[in-house]
Amino acid sequence: MDKRIKALWIEALESGEYKQSTGSLRYTPEDSGEPKFCCLGVLCEVAIKDGLDIEFDPEGETYDGCSAFLPEKVQHWAGLEDEGGYVRSVDSGYLQTHVEYTVPGGDYGYTEEASTLLTLNDAAMWPFEKIAKVIDEQF
Repeated sequence: MDKRIKALWIEALESGEYKQSTGSLRYTPEDSGEPKFCCLGVLCEVAIKDGLDIEFDPEGETYDGCSAFLPEKVQHWAGLEDEGGYVRSVDSGYLQTHVEYTVPGGDYGYTEEASTLLTLNDAAMWPFEKIAKVIDEQF
């Protein structure tokens, strides 16, 4: 990953400027009118602020037509290998490392393994600060 962009992304995630959500890059609840983002949506916002030419559609809340995964332009601009942010194992160098988490659901909670930033954000519901540490250590 490009080191300058990595620093901008981590700074944005830790800034408190972006409210966190799950399920899409960006989502604006009708009740508050304040946009919320997944960690990859924050990267899209960083890309726009940095001057990358991508189209944001406010009606569909998509970036270059993408609502859940990184647009190809953002992926290449940031130097990421994929659109979901595969987490690499620091020790082994494999493309995936596994982080166990429990999915909420009362008696129906279950344990899965996360291997992307998208999963850490949406399913494991890690806060941006914790995701920023993973980005700093593994990208």
